[in-house]
Amino acid sequence: ASNLPRVERSVSNTTLGISAAAYAAALKRIEQLRMEILEIAAADPAADRVFQLNVNLFPLTKRNT
Repeated sequence: ASNLPRVERSVSNTTLGISAAAYAAALKRIEQLRMEILEIAAADPAADRVFQLNVNLFPLTKRNT
């Protein structure tokens, strides 16, 4: 995707510290967002390209015990 012009791609990254509860809440919000975007796509009668949406949320460190 890096070979595409900036106007044709959206890339963002965030590193953050969260609890297990916040992680679970974030997963729910990610699923809601994905479903909303699918609804937008389904309602678009003029779709003329295929895009890929990636959303990743994973730990960078081990859990403190």
